[in-house]
Amino acid sequence: MSRCRCATPDGNIQRTCSRIPTYTYLLLQHTPLGWLFPGWRAELAADHWYDGWGRYTDEDVAVLPGSCLMMRRGGWQLNPNLRLYFPEDDLARRFAGAKFRFLASHYIVHKEKAATRTWLATRVYFRDMLVYTRQHHGLPKWALLWLLSRPLLWGMWLKRQLTPQLPQEPDFLQGMIQRAAFMLIVGVYLNVFGGIHVVIGCEDGRRRTNHVHQPC
Repeated sequence: MSRCRCATPDGNIQRTCSRIPTYTYLLLQHTPLGWLFPGWRAELAADHWYDGWGRYTDEDVAVLPGSCLMMRRGGWQLNPNLRLYFPEDDLARRFAGAKFRFLASHYIVHKEKAATRTWLATRVYFRDMLVYTRQHHGLPKWALLWLLSRPLLWGMWLKRQLTPQLPQEPDFLQGMIQRAAFMLIVGVYLNVFGGIHVVIGCEDGRRRTNHVHQPC
């Protein structure tokens, strides 16, 4: 399976192709844990997106995005339980060991997010992420990700309720609204679930928690 480069209409090369998302990556990108461990989050994101590779050379990669794929007919069936997001990550897991090749010699123009800047698309994204997590990481990890991802999802919903009232405001103010909405949701959330201790396992057997900061 292979794919070519993707460029925006103004000619900028998009950062496509990635590694298979780990469970820790999903937690830090979609929950308040990313705010508690910003350095760890940035480190995982850089590794996930092949930081340092400009997409100007052919490379073997772990995951090819579905916006432009070239493959043989048959045998490469996408997961019907995933409506829009994470089918390529699921495919990479199911066909581990297969060759996925990025080809830099040609490119297509891809209007990224042209049809997905909607609340429906956001809901589908979080829904597909949880379906993917339950299938590949099990029910307990699915439950933890569902619980911890609620503040972000609810904060995004609250931002959408506030944003239409200020359609002409500058970008920095919209960012302030989003952060304020997120912090409001987190505050309510912690009041309700304040007794829950989030524990993340480290490779050496020790643990990081949200109450006791113990670097691995």
